[in-house]
Amino acid sequence: NDVVPQSRESLFTEHKLQTSTLDNASEARHLNGTPDWIFGVLVVLLILLSVLINTLSIKTTEIIQALFNPRVLYRLLRDTNTRDLRPLLPMALINMATIALVPFAIKIPSLMQTPLDGLAYFGIALAGLIFYFFVRNGCVHLLGAIFENSPATSIYIANTYIFDYISGMIALPMLMLVSYCTLPKGLVYTFGGLLGLLMLMRLVRGIFLTISNVKNSKFYLFYYLCIC
Repeated sequence: NDVVPQSRESLFTEHKLQTSTLDNASEARHLNGTPDWIFGVLVVLLILLSVLINTLSIKTTEIIQALFNPRVLYRLLRDTNTRDLRPLLPMALINMATIALVPFAIKIPSLMQTPLDGLAYFGIALAGLIFYFFVRNGCVHLLGAIFENSPATSIYIANTYIFDYISGMIALPMLMLVSYCTLPKGLVYTFGGLLGLLMLMRLVRGIFLTISNVKNSKFYLFYYLCIC
């Protein structure tokens, strides 16, 4: 009887399969409309978020309590011995980077042309948000100095840091899910509504804290509303 030769599998077959799997994963991201570079940015932001939460001297539970209880906010300001809870500044930057990524998560066609174009738009958007953030805070501190009411302005800015912290914790995981998972529209709208509610709460809470701590005329509260 003739012996039928058996075909031997190439040593490079497994390597080709792994390469094919990676190519398919990359192709899937392109079909989903999400550029590859966004995944790297999201991973970096998640790592920074994890490091910040684990190294920050202020506990997340205390920040959540300060979101609803002004007394906790005042205690944090006293315990941290800072003017405006500046240790939370890195979370504000993470939140701004997340916001700058939103147009890519909702896949605006004009931004999805090439990775280089996308990175450029992301960098410009992030730089603009950071510029606005520091100009706004600078103006608030300047108004506090002019009207001799620096403690009220410090509390106002500390309040924005609190809300930026909570928004960043919610928005970053949500953006990851929206970018790479097919979610029900109702869930996406729920997340968006929650972030919108936080922004409204920040505005109302800022007005309340300013009125509660102002020493001079309340007329210049209008200026705070113009830059909130």
